[in-house]
Amino acid sequence: FIVRLTGITDELLAHEGVKSAEAAERLVGMLSGPGTLLAAYNAQFDLCFIYYLLKEAGMEGALRGLKFLDALTVYRDRRPYPHKLENAVEAYGLAGQNTHRAVDDAAAAAELLEAMSREKDDLVNYVNLFGYNPKFGVPKPRIGSITYRPQPFDSDTPLYEEGARVP
Repeated sequence: FIVRLTGITDELLAHEGVKSAEAAERLVGMLSGPGTLLAAYNAQFDLCFIYYLLKEAGMEGALRGLKFLDALTVYRDRRPYPHKLENAVEAYGLAGQNTHRAVDDAAAAAELLEAMSREKDDLVNYVNLFGYNPKFGVPKPRIGSITYRPQPFDSDTPLYEEGARVP
């Protein structure tokens, strides 16, 4: 399934991939700057992978003190369902593409965040605030520095506003 979804094969990984320990070291180097903000679309999903990669290398402490921005949370506040990255790219008329490949999806998410920032200058209010579908409950594992709030599909109140959707 993953090969069909991403086009990444064992052969491709053997020729172009890196060992987990090397990937962890490179990532920690990128995260080590002061005031680092890690942004992603559906950041909870990505952060779980990152955490376990770093934990295996004994470097999970590198995530402490970072700030996180979930573009999916912002998009859910601004547009109706569906909320896949490809829907967001289309809704904002962006050139980026959602291929389920890290580089392409990261570029699409960055382009989306730029578009959403131009639309409304409130992204700072979403830092360390993740919305979740109330039907499924708070995602696990919980990230200690993140505030989680239920985020129904039909609210006109931004998730960050006082009194908005309290768990």
